[in-house]
Amino acid sequence: PILVSLMDYDDVETAQEKEKDPSPGYPLVCVTPCDPRYPKYTVTSELCRQAGINDSIIAYSWEVAMPTDTQGTRHPFETVTDTTVYTRTDGKVLDSLYFSRRFHVRCVAQPVDGYGHRGVALRSNIVTIGTENICHTPVKAGVSRGFQAQSFIANLEYIEPGEPQHPNRLHINIQVPHQDGMVPLVSTFPRHNLQFLLSRSVYRQQHVCSNLVTPRERNGLTDTGFLDSVGDDDIIARMGYAHQFDEDLRGKETVDLYKHLALKS
Repeated sequence: PILVSLMDYDDVETAQEKEKDPSPGYPLVCVTPCDPRYPKYTVTSELCRQAGINDSIIAYSWEVAMPTDTQGTRHPFETVTDTTVYTRTDGKVLDSLYFSRRFHVRCVAQPVDGYGHRGVALRSNIVTIGTENICHTPVKAGVSRGFQAQSFIANLEYIEPGEPQHPNRLHINIQVPHQDGMVPLVSTFPRHNLQFLLSRSVYRQQHVCSNLVTPRERNGLTDTGFLDSVGDDDIIARMGYAHQFDEDLRGKETVDLYKHLALKS
């Protein structure tokens, strides 16, 4: 398999030739020889057909290693196993929240036959995550006796009882500049043990007013939430990267989250 940034998925061969490190702010995609976007697919497609393998019946897993230390020692690879309410770790795409700058990443692909038997596991090339960000977060200079901090805007507005929409409610508006590697978790309830919150729905039941619960989990508890549908016009206006909102590759839950992140904020 070949491992490249998802933004290079439509031209894997060129991405290989440039040997450019993937951005820490965009997902990775595992391109197998049975994928039509594989550089030598005209040759490998016949082999895949004879073996009865297509790209839809391949099992994926991911391995990540910490950055090389100052002594030049590379840390051992570990299999990524923690899924979240937004992401999964068994697909051909790995979301950027699982790695950061200078991390080492590789994917593992295994063909699966009609009986569920897995074939030989093949590991991809190792990529080192680069340092070129997609989201550049503005930082405010520190004041006297203060520290540097990210700029953000928070507003709280009471909606009068006579208003036609959402009367007698509080409208909370918080704008936080996104940065690569940040997981934007929003909730009006105190958050504890993020690993459990992200991976187990029972721990998210108290976070009704948050983006920790999906519309399906929220059903019957409240009418609106942070992950309500976004109009297609709004999405198209913000599109600028390949497969940014591709649910087939990234998954619906992941796309629903990133639809609500304005990259220009």
